[in-house]
Amino acid sequence: MSNIDCFPAGNERWRHPCGSSTLRPPLPPQSEIISDLIVRLREADDIATNLRIKYANERIVVQAIRRRLDQLHLDGFKAEYVPEKNASLVFKNVTVTYLESYAQLSTAAVFLEQIKNNENVHDHGAFSADIIDIENKLYDVLCHVQMAIVQSDAVIEKYQSRDIMSNQSPITDRRYRYSCDYIIIKDIVLTFKSLLVSYEAMKANM
Repeated sequence: MSNIDCFPAGNERWRHPCGSSTLRPPLPPQSEIISDLIVRLREADDIATNLRIKYANERIVVQAIRRRLDQLHLDGFKAEYVPEKNASLVFKNVTVTYLESYAQLSTAAVFLEQIKNNENVHDHGAFSADIIDIENKLYDVLCHVQMAIVQSDAVIEKYQSRDIMSNQSPITDRRYRYSCDYIIIKDIVLTFKSLLVSYEAMKANM
């Protein structure tokens, strides 16, 4: 099996989450944009959390191993949950929050792409439908964040690339691959939850 089979290639979709359109549709007031993002993030969180549970029940069945993996992160992707009490203390410029959200969601997209590839190459697409559901919702959120950034006349100075994935060797050990993929799913969930808390705190203080 070649590295081409083992690792995603081609267009980096997170650079253009809304597709190729260059239109700038008028956006509602900031409060409505944030409310809309909260709804979309809740949906994304629900979908990702359901996959995390399903994946753990089928592939990480030993509770002690699962608890250990819950404490780990892969190089390049370290998501952390931000408690509501902490988020409420941090007031940032709205545009800065959009830009930081874009970077975090793009990182999640890079690693989700690898899980999707692993499922198709190694596991006959067992969880492919669930992963596609998360992917669709992630890019839905990412697209709306990008539109908010453009509407704010801000510029994304640096896009994420697949280079943030430090492991460039095929993972042939199934248990190790399952562990890595579980950690990624877990951190995608944490990304959605953390952003959700941040936007809810922002809305509460507008």
